Amino acid sequence: MREAILRTLAYFDIVDYPLSGFEIWKLLRRDEPCSYGELIRELSSPALAEVVERADGFWFLRGRVATVALRQERYRIAERKYRRVRRALGFLRLIPSIRMVAICNTLAWSHSHDDADIDLFVVTKPGALWWSRLLAVSPFALFALRPQHTRARDLFCFSFFATERALDLASVKILPDDPYLLYWIASLVPLYDPDGLIEALWDANQWMAQILPNAYAVRPSARRRVSSLLRIPAGLDDGHGPLESMARAIQLAHLPRELRTIMNLDERVIVTDELLKFHENDRRKEFHKQYAERCGALGV
Repeated sequence: MREAILRTLAYFDIVDYPLSGFEIWKLLRRDEPCSYGELIRELSSPALAEVVERADGFWFLRGRVATVALRQERYRIAERKYRRVRRALGFLRLIPSIRMVAICNTLAWSHSHDDADIDLFVVTKPGALWWSRLLAVSPFALFALRPQHTRARDLFCFSFFATERALDLASVKILPDDPYLLYWIASLVPLYDPDGLIEALWDANQWMAQILPNAYAVRPSARRRVSSLLRIPAGLDDGHGPLESMARAIQLAHLPRELRTIMNLDERVIVTDELLKFHENDRRKEFHKQYAERCGALGV
């Protein structure tokens, strides 16, 4: 248990993110589940007191108390960004082929920098991936709401789309142990999910349960969720056939050169009719290296 706690805290130390006791329990990297009581007893043990500290209800590696104030500050920043997302989802939910929109990356943890963009993970109906993305992205591009090289604050990044047939994300691992992807999936916040697809995504990624046995899907509060009352029935203008082919051709023609040159060479940029992932600056190998170094320093 001690090693599992330290491995978990070590990962989140990379991103300056102290954890509550419950968060440690939920996100604990361990082969088998444990009770919350067992975790708290271990956290309070003398064996951990030498390397772990606690302040304001958060646990962190010794000497990292400053991360508590940072997490609190970034939570306030995230509240502003979530309000902006809710307004955007008022439009996205009108696209009938979009089945789920989830917040991902730092905003999913309510830990964004003030100048950060807003990353979205979008799930669509099979056969309507390109059409859905074209409808979703076009208005944001038209009104300059997409991130630019010189400006990203509160703008919307549509860099990860998948159909319902591509919910098993093990195929995008960079290594057999990919802690960033593991916690990326675990942190997804489904703000628009009228059919409960987040549960289907977790079912499709059963490999996670072998590493995070206590984890489960995030269920956002009502004040953050977006209603599906104005949802357009599926089947209306859902992009199958010629529309999907047209949307694919348009977007491939406008694909930036830096993405085109590395497309489908590795897990950074994946372009298929089931999954679109545009992360040319994929930092997962860097995270993996830092994580290994921190675990090594802790002897775990």
